[in-house]
Amino acid sequence: MNRKKLFQSLLLVAILIFPVAVYLFLQAFGDNQYDIPVRYAKDSLMVSECGEVKVASLSWADDILMQGSFEGQVNILTYAPAHSAEAAESKITYLQKSLKKYPKVAYWMMTEASVSNKGIGLIAGSEEQLRRVFKCSFALEQKEQADHLMVLIDASGDLRGFFNYEDPVEIDRLKQEVSILYTQQD
Repeated sequence: MNRKKLFQSLLLVAILIFPVAVYLFLQAFGDNQYDIPVRYAKDSLMVSECGEVKVASLSWADDILMQGSFEGQVNILTYAPAHSAEAAESKITYLQKSLKKYPKVAYWMMTEASVSNKGIGLIAGSEEQLRRVFKCSFALEQKEQADHLMVLIDASGDLRGFFNYEDPVEIDRLKQEVSILYTQQD
C-alpha cells in the first residue's frame, strides 16, 4: 500500500512539473518570430517589357515626380488611374486609421488625380507613364491586377508583398504584415 501511494505521488509530481519544465525550456531557448519573405531585394535588376529596371525604384523613370523617399520607413504604395483614385484614396485612409499606432508607415499613391488626404505621398506623372512604371518596377508578377494593387516596401527598400485593395482578407493580411515589419524595425 505504501509503495502504491509513493508511485501515485511521484506520478502526480511528474505530471505537474512536466508542463512547467516545457514552458521554462521554451522561454529560455525558443524564439517566437515571424518573418515576411523578401519578394524582390532593393535595386535588384529585372528584365521586363520596360527593359532592365531596378525593382521598387523610380530612378529609371523620366517625368515622374516624387516628394520624399522610400528609405527608413515601411511603405504602402498603390497605383490609381484617375477613374479609381477616389476608391484607392479611401482604402489608404482606412489603412491610416487602422495602422495609426505605427507612425513610421508612409502611404504613397501613383496618380495624375489630386489627393485630398495630406497624409498620402503623391507620385505624379501622366497616367500612361505611371501605369508603365508601376507595372514594370512594382507590380512585377501581378500585372493583370495592377489597378487594384497595393505594394508593401520595407524600410530598407525591399519589396515584401502584393495586396489587392478590393479584397478585405488581403487588407487584413497587409495590416498584419505591416505590424510584423514594424516590430522587426525596432
